[in-house]
Amino acid sequence: MRHMPRVTLIGVGIVVVAGFAAGGCSNNPPPPAPKPPAAVTAPAAAPAPAATPAPVRAPAPAPSAAVAEKAAEMKPTEKATEKATGKATEKPAEKTADAALPQKAADKPAPDKPVAEKQATAKPSLDALLAELAAATEENTRVVAIDAIADLGQNAKPALAELVKYCADKDVRTRWHAARAVGLIGEDAISALPVLVGLLGDGDPIVATQAAAAIGLVRADDSRRPEALPSADAAGYDAATKALIQSTIHPDPRVRRASLRAIATLAPPLEVLGPLFSKQLSDADPSVVLPAVRSLADMGGRAVPLLVESLKNPKSRYWSAIALAEIGPEAVPAVEVLTEQLASGDTHECVQAMIALGAIGKG
Repeated sequence: MRHMPRVTLIGVGIVVVAGFAAGGCSNNPPPPAPKPPAAVTAPAAAPAPAATPAPVRAPAPAPSAAVAEKAAEMKPTEKATEKATGKATEKPAEKTADAALPQKAADKPAPDKPVAEKQATAKPSLDALLAELAAATEENTRVVAIDAIADLGQNAKPALAELVKYCADKDVRTRWHAARAVGLIGEDAISALPVLVGLLGDGDPIVATQAAAAIGLVRADDSRRPEALPSADAAGYDAATKALIQSTIHPDPRVRRASLRAIATLAPPLEVLGPLFSKQLSDADPSVVLPAVRSLADMGGRAVPLLVESLKNPKSRYWSAIALAEIGPEAVPAVEVLTEQLASGDTHECVQAMIALGAIGKG
């Protein structure tokens, strides 16, 4: 028979003694004190695991010069705190040698901002640009130099003769960039008007468009009233006006629009414009008349006086009524003449007059 472990028997004895004590047997002497339990040998403690070494952090990479420079500048709030408390903002206790290197660059004083901006925005002189233009052997190089001269605006006046020379260049891009640069000089380029007028007939529509725009720019910069113009300048503007009116029937819409804007800037008197536009509308060739009608319609209310005059001409009456119908409610001043046309015109003219009156009346 297997013997129970001593620890178990002692436990049973303690339970029995506790039972007698609860029964209240006072005549019996108190039971002897139980023997202390035998010491139980605790199992051997397992060996403590070896301490894991703390991870070693790799040194932080040195910040770039720009970052160090930014960090070197104390924030305004930190400066205010220092001033109020007399304490400096806490700094890291340790700095690696690598992290301290960019700080030396940050300690170097930055250049004055206005000076730096002035250096960045400084433009080459006109003489230097003219030298670049003269030395250019490729179209792109010439165009860049011409545009840089154009950016000088009125200050490019000494380069006017050179720009006029390039208006006759064999390269299309060079020609229209040169025409644009001439226009940006403004009133001081009035002597170049004949050259710009000649470019209105250029085979490339972009050249003609830029020439028309340049004429408008020259006149827009000239604050003199027409009656105060010297005869030579007045003659130059008159010749430009006539050439621009011819360009209003150009097949390219860009040329037509630029010509109309330039005519509006030149603002010739009605007695000059009326006969010229009437002549355009009297042409028997629809390829000439239709662009003129579109140009007049694009002018809106400003073209109404011209069209009213053209209604009085039997050869241009029909086309004038078409333009007035396109303008619509702004053409109210033409109602009286259109009404007269209903009674005196032929069938086609009467029908077109009725259409125009209907378009005007819708407003």
